[in-house]
Amino acid sequence: MHIKIAYPYPILILEGEKRYLVVSDLHIGFEASLKGVRLDNSYMHDMLRDILHVLKEDRCDAIVLLGDIKDRIDRIGREERISIPYFFNELLNHLSIDNIHLVKGNHDAGIDRLLPYDLRNSVRSTIIIDDTLLTHGHIMPRSSMKIKRIIIGHLHPVLLNGSIMHGERVWVIMKATVDNNDDLEVIIMPSMNRYLSADRDRSKNGIPLLRRIKSVTKAIIVTLNGAIVGDENTLEYVLNS
Repeated sequence: MHIKIAYPYPILILEGEKRYLVVSDLHIGFEASLKGVRLDNSYMHDMLRDILHVLKEDRCDAIVLLGDIKDRIDRIGREERISIPYFFNELLNHLSIDNIHLVKGNHDAGIDRLLPYDLRNSVRSTIIIDDTLLTHGHIMPRSSMKIKRIIIGHLHPVLLNGSIMHGERVWVIMKATVDNNDDLEVIIMPSMNRYLSADRDRSKNGIPLLRRIKSVTKAIIVTLNGAIVGDENTLEYVLNS
């Protein structure tokens, strides 16, 4: 399987028998959690516009939403009840039901109640496409899976610690030993939602997969514009800040 990053978007393309567009961490409805800041849902329309643009330009056949489609953890908010059905109905104007795949994130409790009825059976905890495992990142995939690559979201990786690009969303791509699986490629996706900061717990305790990484042989940290800004020697500043 060939992997392509759709610069300058936080969007991944998986190219095999089909072309899959992958996005993570939309957090639709998050504006309700902002204190002292007024923000409408125009960011949701911006995300949808960018997704549909890449879908068309790269001639993608299907989409994988890699978790945290909604924002509230404990309940469904008013904003989510309005925006999420709209988002999926727009997707269905461009893709068939069989080509929309949802991976459940830790914020996605009750997401099935917001989906068009025929999409409710599309929600999974993990998806395997060829040799690639896609999971949100808050749960631990089985170590017995025969895969070459893991793609997760959940972490919202950004540059911190005094960088002149403080808060810039980044891709983290590693070659690592995970459990007994040597030379496994691990891709941590930036959030699709440009307003999100990094996940509060960016340590190994907060990401089950990171706890199982025994060693990293190579890593690159890449901005949305494709600039390489770090490697395995600076990985800790993105993952453990």
